[in-house]
Amino acid sequence: MGKEKMNIIIVDDNQVFIDAVCFLLKSRSDVEVIGWANDVHQFLKLLEEKTPDLVLMDVFLPDINGLKAAEIARLNGFRPKFVGVTMSDDINIHATMAGLDFEAAILKNDFSRDFATALEKLSRGERFFPVLN
Repeated sequence: MGKEKMNIIIVDDNQVFIDAVCFLLKSRSDVEVIGWANDVHQFLKLLEEKTPDLVLMDVFLPDINGLKAAEIARLNGFRPKFVGVTMSDDINIHATMAGLDFEAAILKNDFSRDFATALEKLSRGERFFPVLN
């Protein structure tokens, strides 16, 4: 029997980024994108319908940022692993994600390279914050 796929939700206000990530992940046999949202309100509604193992969360979303969105989701009892995605290499933002129990952070420009590494580390119970290293 094969390994079960990791179910992923993508939250980003940039639809082009969502489409690109979906395209990249389509070739992987170990993950499946089960939904996406362009803002926090859509994301929280999606969580009521889907059960993701992992959420790729844009840090800078309009209205409510991704850091607060993860906190709201956890306060409502949802427990997916959160991976922050951002264009920013500001060490303070990445340290904040680590302090808020995000499991990983990936720079959008390095996504195709770092996603596989992040998944590998998460599967071993490790965290992945390359900007902090």
